[in-house]
Amino acid sequence: MAYSKRYGVHAGSIGSQVSALAVGLLIMLAGQAYAETGGAGGASTSGTGGSTTSGTAGAGVGGAGAGGAGAGGAGAGGAGGLGTGGLGGAATGGGGAGGNSPSVDNDGDGLTEEQGDCNDENPNIFPNAGETCDGVDNDCNGQIDDNTGSLYYQDNDSDGWGDPNVSFLACQQAFNTTLKAGDCNDNNYQIHPENTASDVGNGLDDDCDGLVDEDTGYDGGPGDLPNVLSGALFAVWMGVGAWRNRKNRRAQ
Repeated sequence: MAYSKRYGVHAGSIGSQVSALAVGLLIMLAGQAYAETGGAGGASTSGTGGSTTSGTAGAGVGGAGAGGAGAGGAGAGGAGGLGTGGLGGAATGGGGAGGNSPSVDNDGDGLTEEQGDCNDENPNIFPNAGETCDGVDNDCNGQIDDNTGSLYYQDNDSDGWGDPNVSFLACQQAFNTTLKAGDCNDNNYQIHPENTASDVGNGLDDDCDGLVDEDTGYDGGPGDLPNVLSGALFAVWMGVGAWRNRKNRRAQ
């Protein structure tokens, strides 16, 4: 065997120590790598110092590799949120209301629009229906509230009496109209059936009774009684006068 001339150490002993150190280093690196992955750290093997057979034997102590015991951490997974799904809308809309046919009697009054019914949704409105004061064309003649209501007479002179020959039905009273008929002269307010007091000597029928100036002479009218009485008294007076004249002549 060869000996180191300088240190007096056997060459084989040095090689053994280097090998032991290399192995320990490898084991330490392996343990560190294993610890980083969460595995148990491996224990390094201590090198054994070689003993020399001659001279002073140096006892080399190999360093123990520190193996880290790394515990691999378990990652906590986050809890996923639950999403609420929206309600789906209706795919198709409802159908529209069907239209009315002009050849169908919708209100059951016996007439259709084609037959002249101007409101086929109201059974009280149709041609020749009775007109009423309701603001509606009930008989489909194009006029509202015509030929219905009260009977009015034309009163041109505004004496409260109307011309019996000019009348019309209306729901409301119009200007210069009246409900009383019988005016025989609708252009003179002094002539009407109630004006009996003025039927005297004017050549007019002032009270519309068909007689002219009946209160001034006997004409068979209601104003003739005073005339009859006055005529009788006059006859009596004339008779008395004639009797006195005859009596006076006899006395002479």
